[in-house]
Amino acid sequence: MFAFVGYCVQSNIHFPWPQTLAGAAHPSIDLSPEAQWDAVPLGAKWQIFAVISMLELWDECGGGGEFPHYTKGRQPGKYP
Repeated sequence: MFAFVGYCVQSNIHFPWPQTLAGAAHPSIDLSPEAQWDAVPLGAKWQIFAVISMLELWDECGGGGEFPHYTKGRQPGKYP
């Protein structure tokens, strides 16, 4: 579901503000999704990876103690 929404957003919406502090613009919506990803700066790719990793780690550690681990009774796919 997130992949579909992301595809729709990147294909139809262009953010008017700069992507980086140096003033680089967001990739054009005329590019294919692969070309848009290639145009994203390396630092931004690492930020995306770091946020996803932190969310996964938080989930594996119990989500702040609110929910049991998915192997110990939580419904699969239910994210804290």
